[in-house]
Amino acid sequence: MTRDRREEMLDEASRLLNAHGVSQTTLNDLAALRGVTRNALYYYFSDIEDLLHQV
Repeated sequence: MTRDRREEMLDEASRLLNAHGVSQTTLNDLAALRGVTRNALYYYFSDIEDLLHQV
């Protein structure tokens, strides 16, 4: 069974946040890491605060 994309994004977001801090991490950073557009992330998260809450 493969992990779903949302879980993978949350794991990567967690690593980014730990490495760079909350104030230095953006949705653009996560999008670049995942190789998707920022708008594609809005399928999974309504905004950066939603992402932070889910992480």
